[in-house]
Order: sequence, then structure tokens, then C-alpha cells
Amino acid sequence: MLTAPFETDVFPRAPFETVTTSPAALLPSESGRSSSSDSAALLDESAPVSAAPVEKSRRVLDLLADAGGAVDVRAVCINLDRRPDRWEQYQRNCPIAGVERFAAIDGRRCRPPEWWRQGGGAWGCMLSHIGILQQALMDGLDQRGGVLLVLEDDALFPPDFAVKAERFLLAVPKDWDQLYFGGQHRGVRARPPQRINGEVIRPHMVNRTQAYAVRGEYMRVLYRHLCNWPDHARHPRHHVDHRMELLHACGRHNIYAPTRWIIGQAGGKSDVSGRMAQDRYWNYHLPDRKEREAPDAPRSDTTGAGDRATDRGPRRKGRNVRLPAQAGRHGRVRFAPAVRKPPVWVIGLHRSGSSITAGILHRLGVHMGNRLIGWENRGTGGFEAHGLAKICEQAYPFPSTERAVDREVTKRELRAWLDHRMGEAAHRGTIAGGKYPHLCFLVDMLLELEPASRFIHIDRPLEESIRSLTDRSAKTRGWLRAIPEQCENLQRALNAAKHAGLAKIESLAAAARSSGPPGPALLTIHYHDLLSDPASHVDRVIAFLALAVRPEQRQSALGMVEPSRRNF
Repeated sequence: MLTAPFETDVFPRAPFETVTTSPAALLPSESGRSSSSDSAALLDESAPVSAAPVEKSRRVLDLLADAGGAVDVRAVCINLDRRPDRWEQYQRNCPIAGVERFAAIDGRRCRPPEWWRQGGGAWGCMLSHIGILQQALMDGLDQRGGVLLVLEDDALFPPDFAVKAERFLLAVPKDWDQLYFGGQHRGVRARPPQRINGEVIRPHMVNRTQAYAVRGEYMRVLYRHLCNWPDHARHPRHHVDHRMELLHACGRHNIYAPTRWIIGQAGGKSDVSGRMAQDRYWNYHLPDRKEREAPDAPRSDTTGAGDRATDRGPRRKGRNVRLPAQAGRHGRVRFAPAVRKPPVWVIGLHRSGSSITAGILHRLGVHMGNRLIGWENRGTGGFEAHGLAKICEQAYPFPSTERAVDREVTKRELRAWLDHRMGEAAHRGTIAGGKYPHLCFLVDMLLELEPASRFIHIDRPLEESIRSLTDRSAKTRGWLRAIPEQCENLQRALNAAKHAGLAKIESLAAAARSSGPPGPALLTIHYHDLLSDPASHVDRVIAFLALAVRPEQRQSALGMVEPSRRNF
């Protein structure tokens, strides 16, 4: 039964702070940290970033005012008091001047009602977006025909944001109610976005709330819709973005978006779900007239298990599929095939520095998997994908050196895992990676699956690795416990298999350079050199994989290497 709390007014306070708020004045307390896993909490660690902030300008706000026919434009960014790190990162990277900070409602402190099913983070997010609208209404921004730009502190601004934003805002129809700068299109199979012009589309439904603008009377419409608590209670699993997309779907309001998203969502640990994520844009391709009239082309199935798909329709097996997405009288809509780049594999023994190497890749944006685990997450982070670790352990159970299952079974499972990860990586605009010590036994198979694979070989003296694994095994229980003789035999077997695999990689790479299709590539990093000079080796990795990284990503990757700690 719904009772009086649904009729009460929320947010009587004024929650805005100016952009000059000192991060030190925020509450950084991490007491009571909740997490889906210990490793997720550890993956959220970030090193201090010394990158220079981007130059800020009010040009986008001025264009937004012109597009809305408004004099008054308010721009706010939602940020939790306990996440000053996110606020600092946002201030460094946001090129928009004049953005106010909104102190987000913390779902840990303001616990949701019993009917809510999506956790405190999602509840706080919902209340924060409602609070921003409520404050704007209380200030009369809607009555003055003003514009409200809402950002979240994980909004990701590409280097050409200003140029893209200007093109979009100059092309937006004057009748707009809500503009999205970033998000995720939903329901595209039933009703694909409608092209308005070369820069603007009209979507059916948009998910995500990292960057949107509303104006005038629509602020009140959206506020009333989000505050429809009886309807909320009938859909207790809906986040705030699900609620918004239902308002879009009714078709009574003018919602517009750019043809390609111009604000993404930065990677890291989500304050709402607690999960780790890569940088994401969720771009959707709406074909122009020429493409609509062309014959249909196959599309790569680029969304794998564990990722939130653009649409919830049935999926088909295989690496290339044809999607029957209708666009009414304009013909078929096709998704742009995402580019699937060769994966990168970390090759190294147990306790050889492979975990720190995988952590560097993770922080540089390489998609290492959706659930990262590993012994080393008690220190520097194991960065081993759960699915990949399971496949490797089934093939060579620790501390055995003998294959336990048929080779074709391992190959089939590895193929399926890799297809999903490469699809997800392509969807996110990055590359897939994998790390597990027993991959040393599987180099031949990795080359069969993806002949152009990249390999990063982390090399630590064998005797050191043996001693380190022996020490670790003496302290552990369960299946990770092994006697010294087993540790030595395993490390020597891995080392022999590794060197045989590296020789094959070098041979195939040399053959590919002289003639033939692209072959594998190999980068060797010596463990002690990495500890003594992490900057040059992180830069080598960036160049080797041709990664486009932001300064704070590079700095975070450097933070993985701490010579005073054990780095394995």
C-alpha cells in the first residue's frame, strides 16, 4: 500500500555549490564502503593525477541558450560528497565553464523504501535528478523559459567536444524539450531514431543520464513524471533513466540527440551499481539516404554476455549476423559494424609481474573482462577475468603441469570467451585483453584463434618467481596451496612452454613482415626495469597497442607500479 510519504515534498534544502568548491572541503569518508566484491573495491583505487585541466569556455552554454531562446542557462554536475576524486577529475576534464556542483543524495544515508528493488545507489541517483529539477522549479527557471543542463561527474568529454557540440546545437530544431548529448538508444528495432538533418536525430527512447538538457515547461513535465510514486512502485526495478525513456516513448515531447554521441561515460567504479566499467559511448549508426538504398550488409554481433545491449531483442549465434531492424517507409536501418581489433595477451609465470602488467592495461582502457578476480587483488589486483581463469584452470588445474581436458574443448570455450570480449571491446572502442599464468601453455592455441594477437611478455628471473610462488603457496589454503616441489615444477614447465611460444610468435611475426597477412606482435618487459622506470614502459605499452589514452589514464596506470610494495 502506498502511504503519505509519496505526497511529501523532497529536497527543501538548496544543494548547489559553485565550481570553486575546494575538494578538500568535501567529505571523503569511505567508512562503510559497500561493494559487489573485494576486487571491485580495489580496482577503484586511483593514483593522484597531475594532468593539467582543460581550457574552459562558456561557448556551449551560450549556444544552448540560443538554441532554447533563453537568457537564463543553469548548468549543474551531480557529485557525491564522498567522491571528491570524481569531482576533481570532472573539473580537470570538463571544458564547459560555469558549471555548479550539486551535492548528490547519498543512497547509503537516505535509504530507499521497501518497494524499491535497485539498491541505494540507484535510489540516490533518482532523488538527485529530481532534486535538481525541483530546485530549478523553485527558482522559477521554467517560468523564465530557462535552460537546465544536467551532467554527472563521470561525463566523458572527447578532445573535439566543443566542435561537435557547436555543430549539434546550431542544427537543433527550435521546438526541442529535451536534448541528449550522450546516452544509449533503446527500442531501436521497434522504432529506430528519425534523422532530422546531418547533425540531429529524434530518438524513440534514450537511456543513461550523464548529459542532457531540458527547458521551460518541460522541466515541470519531467519532474511530475519522475515524482509519480505510485507508478514507480509498480515498476520497482526502474532507474531514473528507465523512467525518462518511458516519457520519451509516449511521443508527445520533442526529444533530440546528435547523430553520434558527443559526451560519453568515463570508466571506473559506478556509484550506482558498484561495477567496474570501461569508457563507453553506446554509439548507434543511422544510415543516410545512400546507405538506406544500398543492399543490406551483415553486422558484427558486438555485444557479449555481461554487457547491456542496445536493444533487448533476440540474439543470433555467430560472429556476423543480419539484424532485421525496420525503419518504416525509409527502408532498413543498419548498425555500423564495430571494428574488432586483435586482442592482447599478458604472458608470464605466476609471481612474475603479470598482474601488475594486466592492471596497467586495465587502467589504460583495455577490456580485460567483466568480472576481474585473482589472488593478487589483496595487493595490486589480479586483473584476471573470471571466465578466462576458469577455462585455464580446467585445462591445467593448479599446480598440475598436465592437461586435464581435451584440447578441442579448451579451444571451443576459449573461442566463445574471446568472441564475447572482442565484441564488447569493439562496442566500447577499445581492444580486448586477457591474463592468466597458464596462458603460457596455450600460446599455440591463442595464435590459432587470433593470428594477429598482440603479446606482452613480462619477464622475471625464473628463480625469483619460483621462490615467490613457494612463499605464497605456504601461506594459502585450499586449491592454491602447493608444496615447494610442485611450485618449482609448475614454474619450470610454464617457463619452458612460454619460451617455446615466444619463439613461435617471433617466427610468425618475421614471416608476416616479409610477406603475407598481418601476424602477431611481441613486446617484452623486464620486471625489474618496470619497477625502476614505470613511465617509459607504460609509454611503450601505449605505443605498442596504439592506444588513445587520456592523461589521467596514463597517470592511473603509473600508479599501479609501487616499488615499495609487492608487484606481481
